[in-house]
Amino acid sequence: MTTKETAMVDMIDFRGTKVWFHKMGTGRPLLFLHNGGNSHAIWNRQLSHFANAYECFAFDLPGYGKSTNPSTRFTLRSYVDFLQEFMRRMEMERVILIGNCVGSAIALAHAMEKPESVERLVLFNVLTKSTIREGLLGPLFKLTAPVPFVRPLLRSACGGFRAPRFIAKYSVAMQY
Repeated sequence: MTTKETAMVDMIDFRGTKVWFHKMGTGRPLLFLHNGGNSHAIWNRQLSHFANAYECFAFDLPGYGKSTNPSTRFTLRSYVDFLQEFMRRMEMERVILIGNCVGSAIALAHAMEKPESVERLVLFNVLTKSTIREGLLGPLFKLTAPVPFVRPLLRSACGGFRAPRFIAKYSVAMQY
């Protein structure tokens, strides 16, 4: 059974970055955090389904989707700060967090800092240094290990890269 309700789209300003989110339903808060290279769109079906019982939120994290691509690079710490600020502004005391990849890393880092604010965690494709080492980027990670100064240079060179829409859509299709 799914709801016919349409998601409300809204935006908050976080440290000068416009962050868009979709909200649907009422009830206990359920927050969806997407993986890198995607947007809130990966959660559309889940929002529709869970809005019958929960107040669902799906973000376009900074640098993704409709949200501003900040000139400063967002770190895991920045994303956790964003999540905590969002929860504070929305007056959320306890939430259920669902994360994919970097979204799961954000949710986990938040839960470790403020366990009292998390009712449940649902995490998959958890992004950690060990999952990077064993994944597609593993060879690059291992290759740069002896020369650690190369990693920040690569991050800096690729930091502003935004995949063209057709590549992003293909990426989503391949993952789901």
